[in-house]
Amino acid sequence: MREPVLPEKVLYVITKMRDFGYRADIVGGCVRDFLLNRPCSDYDVTTNARPEEVKRIFVGEKIVETGIRHGTVTLILGSESYEITTYRTDGEYSDSRHPNEVAFTERLQDDVARRDFTMNSICYNQFDKFSDYYGGIEDVNRRIIRAVGDPVRRFDEDALRILRAIRFSSTLGFSIEKKTEEAIFLHKEKIRNISRERVFEEYKKLLHGENAHSVLEKYREIIEISIPELAGFALPPKEVFDGMSKEAKSISLFKDAHMYDKAMRGLHADNKTRLNGVSVLENLNAKSDTEYDMLLILSRLDVEITKLLLEVKIALKLCDFSKMQMLEALLKRAPIYKISSLKVNGDDLLALGARGAQVGVILKCILCEVMEKNLENDREKQILRVTEIINKA
Repeated sequence: MREPVLPEKVLYVITKMRDFGYRADIVGGCVRDFLLNRPCSDYDVTTNARPEEVKRIFVGEKIVETGIRHGTVTLILGSESYEITTYRTDGEYSDSRHPNEVAFTERLQDDVARRDFTMNSICYNQFDKFSDYYGGIEDVNRRIIRAVGDPVRRFDEDALRILRAIRFSSTLGFSIEKKTEEAIFLHKEKIRNISRERVFEEYKKLLHGENAHSVLEKYREIIEISIPELAGFALPPKEVFDGMSKEAKSISLFKDAHMYDKAMRGLHADNKTRLNGVSVLENLNAKSDTEYDMLLILSRLDVEITKLLLEVKIALKLCDFSKMQMLEALLKRAPIYKISSLKVNGDDLLALGARGAQVGVILKCILCEVMEKNLENDREKQILRVTEIINKA
């Protein structure tokens, strides 16, 4: 079997720990991704050295005690960081997420026994080569997601593993093994115990996957428990959905702006994500038939959100792709759709005698006339038009 070519700094970590009499392996996603010929930039290390021994080995290097209570320290080498975790076994889980306590062990096999899926339990170092106690390599080759040991116990311990399983199914295109899938549905209600931030992270990654459409359909119950505001969501056709941006995919699943806003607030989404989606869903029925319609939308939403709006409208069959082409052609001509792009401004209007709210009203009027092509974006002509409007007032 072809072996990983480890980065220089990873080789340094493993070799130095071996020089001190300890074993160290890379484990988890980095090994799995190597077997799948996928790029890997995140290397986690597992070792029989205790945290205090790791600190002694790398004395002089920068070490952060990120999770020392659970046996993890982070070694900083230049601009890169490596989590180094002592072999451990987990105690009871009382919150469906974290073990109440951990105990260190000397056996690598005991350590990987607590991991979520076989594909993430494979270990490797340049001296001992691959260590695969639970058939992870075969499962990767078969493109199967299978829990390590008893799947019921795995999901009972940590409900986040349920969302990780369906996320991996989406991003890797793997199918979930039958008993593991049965355990997912058996423990689906435990998803309610997961923090909203973690739910949102898994949801975003799932949407980015090559298999997102079929996973959303097959595991609808899981998605609706994870994000209740998506109850009864309708999926756009696969060929349309697969071509959408991740943000547009998410927005298109919600019924209205209120439900999207409620969901994003509950998931602690950033304000840009929340406000972009609300703007799109509030404008789904905006006319987009003519260039003037497009300019009106642009004046309210700007370019980024207008494109997002059209993406969602196309997915929901509220318009066709020609409207996106119309927008692109329009933008190439650098159209005027903002008051700030006019040749006159508020100071000009005040100098001409406009007062108070009249300034904003007149500027909007001038913008509409420019967008309708009834007035050029020319300073002298706009000054004359403003004077005319003021004199008629």
